[in-house]
Amino acid sequence: MQKRVSFWVSMGLLLASGCAIAGGSADLPPPFVGHQAETTWSCTQLDRRISRLLPLTYGRTPALYSDAAQGAAIWAGAVIHPLAWGYVGFVTYQRELEKRQREDVARRIEHLRRLKAEKQCFEDI
Repeated sequence: MQKRVSFWVSMGLLLASGCAIAGGSADLPPPFVGHQAETTWSCTQLDRRISRLLPLTYGRTPALYSDAAQGAAIWAGAVIHPLAWGYVGFVTYQRELEKRQREDVARRIEHLRRLKAEKQCFEDI
């Protein structure tokens, strides 16, 4: 009886984490508003800021089928105990947070590039 209850509890937690992730990703991101001081930056300062932000757009978490720990969690959830599937939900949540961070950084880079274009930084070439 206890295994059946723990199975349904773990499935409910996994479903709830998936619904929370899916519900948050459907919202439109707010428009990015830069700092007022950025308009006074020179072209080289804008270039430096963009080059510092670019590494933050790279993904750090492995894909679903490349992650050995996630495969082990799926196996352990099927064979040993269903609560191990909670790790899959946790990794999915982490991926969603990382995706949102990458999107925010990409919007910030786009804003800085727009400022560069307004200052006509590309005409010196």
